[in-house]
Amino acid sequence: LAITLFEDDRGGRVGNGGVKARSKEEEDEKDRVEIVQREAAALEAVKWLRRAAVKGHNAAGNALALCYLKGRGCKRDAAAAQRWWTKAAANSDADSAYNLA
Repeated sequence: LAITLFEDDRGGRVGNGGVKARSKEEEDEKDRVEIVQREAAALEAVKWLRRAAVKGHNAAGNALALCYLKGRGCKRDAAAAQRWWTKAAANSDADSAYNLA
């Protein structure tokens, strides 16, 4: 197996078809961006889960309780998680009843 070396646009030599490996700083920045994107997605998910749970959607109430329990997309709040599980369990949601046990 031979790896052909090419010159990049600054005159440096790189392998693997001219694709440069990312530096540690570039990898760290990529990781930070991914974390911010995941948190933004979690915030949006909690918003929609709350809307559905308020309207009586039991699976949304269970998922929202898990978000509160783990602090994903919202502040970690075990009491809020228990409230949402209790509400969903009262509406015959087996998963919420299990999570309360």
